[in-house]
Amino acid sequence: MHYRWVLIGVLALPWVGGVEAAEDETLRPWNGVRVLFRDRLDSDDPRERARAFECLRSRPEPKALDELLRGYRKVRAEGNRIRTEQEKTERQSEKFLKKLFAAHAKLTSGRKTAREIEAFNKTERKLSRDIEKRRRAAKNLENDWSRNRALLDCATDIGASILLALPAGDVDEGLTPLRRTWLEGRDPEGPMRWMDVLGSARRAEVLDELKAVLASADIGEEARIAAL
Repeated sequence: MHYRWVLIGVLALPWVGGVEAAEDETLRPWNGVRVLFRDRLDSDDPRERARAFECLRSRPEPKALDELLRGYRKVRAEGNRIRTEQEKTERQSEKFLKKLFAAHAKLTSGRKTAREIEAFNKTERKLSRDIEKRRRAAKNLENDWSRNRALLDCATDIGASILLALPAGDVDEGLTPLRRTWLEGRDPEGPMRWMDVLGSARRAEVLDELKAVLASADIGEEARIAAL
């Protein structure tokens, strides 16, 4: 009888035999990783986008850095679009607030007829709706901005993991696109992104890259400061 109850208990346990362990992305064929990365980055689901760069973590191929930088540029451009929308929404809110203040000032400038008061109330309701609409839009844009910044920071972290995973003979090939994009490009955040990646990937080849940047006469002041 004792064994019967043990058997029943075992059969009652959740069946896990068909559940696969989470796949190690470093073992997945590169073409599959690239497709998955791009699909996630293009997804309409913020949760999927947030997981995009994780596909590239610790990949041992230099082309993983090319793909990472491609994704970074796309996310950076989206961030610029969000910032432009934020500024536009702020200007619109200020415009409607000024109109509302002007309407209040006009109402209190002297005695008003019932028709004038009704006209003011109608204007106030409309302007208040417009202001509330912009307030909600600003909140949504702020959330989008925060997610965008988190993605950029994730890209920096993943970039360091790739540098650390590269075979010694491939490190120089991996450093080249980082230098071109973040030191020689126009992204104002580039030098610090470059330094964050290289500073987290502690290996001899990276130290040589830092020394080369410091010794180069063609590198700008911001890049030199970052290297220091």
